[in-house]
Parts: sequence; structure tokens; C-alpha cells
Amino acid sequence: MKSHLLPSLATVLCLVAGVHAEPKAIDKIVDLLHTAETSPKPLPILEKAKETLKDYKAAPALPVGPRKQGAVKAEARDRKGDAMERINQAIEEAKAGHDPKDKITAAISDVRHLGAMRD
Repeated sequence: MKSHLLPSLATVLCLVAGVHAEPKAIDKIVDLLHTAETSPKPLPILEKAKETLKDYKAAPALPVGPRKQGAVKAEARDRKGDAMERINQAIEEAKAGHDPKDKITAAISDVRHLGAMRD
């Protein structure tokens, strides 16, 4: 009877650990951008999203062959650069006292595209 209990317990622990796992960095960035989108003072939130994105390692999650690795890494860096540029544009809009919502929406899209490379 005990031998049947151990695999079930291990399965439950894995499921619980998965539910309580820390969200991916991309999810954190998207959450920050959504918060900035509705905030009356989005600048500090945008700057935090920028710092989080800066630390994000843009690389594909799936293994690829040696020939394709360089191209895939370059695309990941380009997408990260695009997302960073959009966030910088939103920061500039906020600093100028303009509504950065359009830039934030574009940044969210770029960050999601970047995250799709990891899924």
C-alpha cells in the first residue's frame, strides 16, 4: 500500500510546486507594462519594466542545430531591442507629460513576441 502512495504524493508535490512557481520574467514585464498603462504615474513602473527587460536573456528555449543557432540568437536579440526601444519611447512620452498608452501597448506586443521565442 505504501508503494502506491509515494508516486501519488510525488505527483501532487510537482503539481503544487508548478502552481506556486515564480512567474516567468516575460510575465513580470507584461504585468508591469499593464500596470503602467492604467497608472496615473507610469514613469517609475516603466523604468522598472525596462530594468527587468534589461536583465532578461533573449534566447530561444528550444534547442536548435549549430547552423541555425546564430540566426535564432540574432532574432532574439533584435526582438529584445525592439521591446526595449518601445519601452524607452513610452518613458520619453511619460517624461514629456504625454499619454504613453499607445507606446506601452506596442511595448506589450513586442515583449510578448519576445516571450513567444521561449515557449
